[in-house]
Amino acid sequence: MNNFRINRVPPIPSKEGNTIKKVIFILLPLLLIAQEFLKDETYLIPYRMGEKYGYCNFKKVLKIPCSYDIAFPFSEEELARVGIKEKFGLIDREGKIVLPAIYDDIGNFECGHCLVVKDNKFGFANRKGKIVIDLKYDDALFFSEGLAVVGIQGRYGYIDTLGNTIIDFKFEAAAPFLNGYALVKYNGKFGFIDRKGKFVVEPIYDAGGLFMNGIAPVGKNGKYGYIDTLGKVYIDLIYDGVSEVGDNIMKLKTPEEVIFLRRDKSKINTAHYDDAMQFSEGLAVVIKNNKFGYIDTSGKEVIPLKFDEAHSFYKGYAVVRLGDDWGVIDRNGNYVVNPSYQLIIPPEIAKFPKGLFFVAKKGHMVGYVDVYGNKYWEE
Repeated sequence: MNNFRINRVPPIPSKEGNTIKKVIFILLPLLLIAQEFLKDETYLIPYRMGEKYGYCNFKKVLKIPCSYDIAFPFSEEELARVGIKEKFGLIDREGKIVLPAIYDDIGNFECGHCLVVKDNKFGFANRKGKIVIDLKYDDALFFSEGLAVVGIQGRYGYIDTLGNTIIDFKFEAAAPFLNGYALVKYNGKFGFIDRKGKFVVEPIYDAGGLFMNGIAPVGKNGKYGYIDTLGKVYIDLIYDGVSEVGDNIMKLKTPEEVIFLRRDKSKINTAHYDDAMQFSEGLAVVIKNNKFGYIDTSGKEVIPLKFDEAHSFYKGYAVVRLGDDWGVIDRNGNYVVNPSYQLIIPPEIAKFPKGLFFVAKKGHMVGYVDVYGNKYWEE
């Protein structure tokens, strides 16, 4: 299995206390609609009635009947993924079937293609629901910069949107292209290739991450640092852990502290915290004595350490936990969704349109809520 297989979101409790399997599957970056989509009466939002889902508008006027076991928000392509009996398909805004619900997984559209999976075989469909690349691969990831990772018998290469093999199947693992480079594993070591499949950084590392802002994290012999696109060491490999660059800021870890360095290598003071997450949208989660809060890029604590768990900000919101209950806060630390749910899918994972969240209520309920206080289910 490809080391870069996209992690799946934890299953959601069902009414009976079991789990709805594969409720959220390959949640890859979803092109957002518009910032104020929720107040647009033409935008359709998943709505639950009993145990079935359909679609309504902002005023909760039902537009597509509730006949699905699960439903996801519409994408910019004006298509939505729906599930029936643990199989998935696509419908349009009229509720017409574009891709029948016969697939085990369907990914988001990238480069005009969505990943489809059936009987452990992977292929791609276009916006019209036509299978344009046959389901013949043992593994695959989404298209990025015109190429997709695909695997056959444990070896990985890259194809274009026509299904042509562009980079041969010679890697043990491979990641999508980002900014012209891709991380791959070759002969047990990690390096970086360009779009022609040529190594621009030789495979000499035990671990690696994606290039962002011209630098990438790498590891060797249990120590980690950063390199640039020429393969030159940018930050010495002397740290116990590093992360991919966020907001042009590097995160490094020693046994004593978490260190944030700006691109010019100037330091952000976080020595008094026990741990921290990477910056996102100018804020980073920090942890001390098992309490979570947020700092800005100057190191100033802007949201107090009062939460029992916290996620990174995405499109202006972050999911946090207080006691056993999850809620959503804005950049000022104010609740826009009160902490009253057993689970909320973090927006940086789900990539749903801004202000819409999939939640699970203790005991029985699953559905969608928004930052205006609306609950999209039948009470």
